[in-house]
Amino acid sequence: MWLALALALITAFAYAPIRHHEAIDLDDPGYVFDNPHVAAGLTANGIAWAFTTGHAANWHPLTWISHMADVTLFGLDPGAHHVVNLVFHVVNTLLLFAVLAWLTGALYPAAFVAAVFGVHPVHVESVAWIAERKDVLSTCFWLLTMGAYGWYVRRPDWKRYTLVAMLLALGLMSKPMLVTLPVVLILLDYWPLRRNLPLRTLVIEKLPLFALVIASSIVTFIVQRQGGAVSTLDVMPVSMRIGNALVSYVAYLGKILWPANLAVFYPFPREIPPAAIAGAVLLLAAITFLAVRVARTRPYMLVGWLWYVGTLVPVIGLIQVGTQSMADRYTYVPLIGIAIAVAWAAADLPARFRTALVATGVAVVLALTVVTRAQVAHWQSSLTIWQRTVDVTAENYRARNSLAAVLGNQGRPADAIVHLREALRLAPDAGEAFHIQHNLGRALADLGKFDEAIPHYREALRLKPDYPEAHNNLGLALAKQGQFEAAIAEYTRALEDRPGFPPALANLAGARNDLGFSLFSRGLTTDALREYTEAIRLRPDFALALDNRGFALAASGRMADAIADFRAAIAADPRLEPAQHHLGLALAAVGQFAEAARHLQTALQINPANEGARRALDKVVAQLKGGRE
Repeated sequence: MWLALALALITAFAYAPIRHHEAIDLDDPGYVFDNPHVAAGLTANGIAWAFTTGHAANWHPLTWISHMADVTLFGLDPGAHHVVNLVFHVVNTLLLFAVLAWLTGALYPAAFVAAVFGVHPVHVESVAWIAERKDVLSTCFWLLTMGAYGWYVRRPDWKRYTLVAMLLALGLMSKPMLVTLPVVLILLDYWPLRRNLPLRTLVIEKLPLFALVIASSIVTFIVQRQGGAVSTLDVMPVSMRIGNALVSYVAYLGKILWPANLAVFYPFPREIPPAAIAGAVLLLAAITFLAVRVARTRPYMLVGWLWYVGTLVPVIGLIQVGTQSMADRYTYVPLIGIAIAVAWAAADLPARFRTALVATGVAVVLALTVVTRAQVAHWQSSLTIWQRTVDVTAENYRARNSLAAVLGNQGRPADAIVHLREALRLAPDAGEAFHIQHNLGRALADLGKFDEAIPHYREALRLKPDYPEAHNNLGLALAKQGQFEAAIAEYTRALEDRPGFPPALANLAGARNDLGFSLFSRGLTTDALREYTEAIRLRPDFALALDNRGFALAASGRMADAIADFRAAIAADPRLEPAQHHLGLALAAVGQFAEAARHLQTALQINPANEGARRALDKVVAQLKGGRE
């Protein structure tokens, strides 16, 4: 009991600061905070959506439902969502300890494996990132499935087997990472369960489990392919994928043994030196050879190594999803295999080393806790995690682009431009170059450098013509230069690409209004009225356009129509001073002096410096005193 309590406390301590962390801009908005299905909380419609959607290029309905439950319980407080992730991680740590201790009968090695799992820095990404709920949730079902399988092996019957299958299915509905679990169960048959049955028998026994896995794999591939997450062979050749996979196996092993320079995104290398691939092959072959060589006397070495190698297969990049070369979160389950091999190898050393081994184990766990605590701090916000990634990785164009986006949103466009120019230098032809070009244009526009911004918007659109944000922002830049008709064309194209796109819709109405004002100032009243009317059609409550159209109507002698527009403008925005002023003038022109005075007084309350309204009010007051109304 005291070991379980110690495991829970040290794991919670390592991650405690996440209670005060923000959501980050990588997936968290799309998963929870800007996702209307999740942000509505746990509803019948939301649950139906969870089981039928391929949103975020994934099918994991239980993960969506868990996020919905968080919203129902805690609202949209990021800290609470982080804490739920941590609770799952602590539960996983305790489950791992309990299952390993029960299956092996070795308490202290199981405690060491669970402690390393609980406080290892490579797991920070899975715990401190709200969108990685799928990692901690699916692993909870993974460990429960292992425990249920051990229960089934003790006394096989169909009821216990059904429980194993049900838990596996629930895990697959949380994240398809569990596709390798039936193979891991066969490894457990070898050690520690030591089931002396032919391999063929063990495989046949698990055919229903493999059927679940195959079904999940097919659904996952279809959803990811439809979501555009799977890279084609043209983009990522097989030779490159194999080379990266081999090198990544070694790189993951290195990060498990020495967790330094951890980042949220590791860019795919432009090329992988043949020497690196050859070295990886030799090292992997040597470890495999040694594990097989000692398997008869130390079966845990082979089981631990094959656990690590096998559970990484779905995410090693042979089927490339995304543009990363590797990711820390992918080690959440594979690390267990390495920890098992190390822990039981240490336990097999002579008894005279026991004190030194315990001291070393405690020191390792404490050191990992310190490093994890420091790594958790880098996940405090989008700014901190992207800055850290830029600092510890080389030629990371995506991290620079993402950091620039955060800086731009914080009102630091000059700082953003530095990173965006570097990102373009690093990867001028990258698949995300259109996004970098657009962000650079936006940062330049934020500094008022519209002449410089426009070429970057146009380049973004050359790379990705159906890019509504770029069309919209190019329209804004053109409008700032007085090119209203060109701006209108861009806003219109943005709406064609994404019907109902709110920024483009608002800006199109604004551009129509601005064009109308420009035409009216040149004496083209009829053309101006057409543009004002179109702006109002797009935004019926567009107070400024209503006021401008009213002014043009008044200038055309259509006073009754003008008064109607001024009233509508004031109804939409009572604080719009020009509309109050203009309505006062129009009412005075038709002899309604008392009401005219009230609107002119309101205009002066809003803007006491409006001398035109003051002079008009004096004349209206004089008319009222003269008794002419």
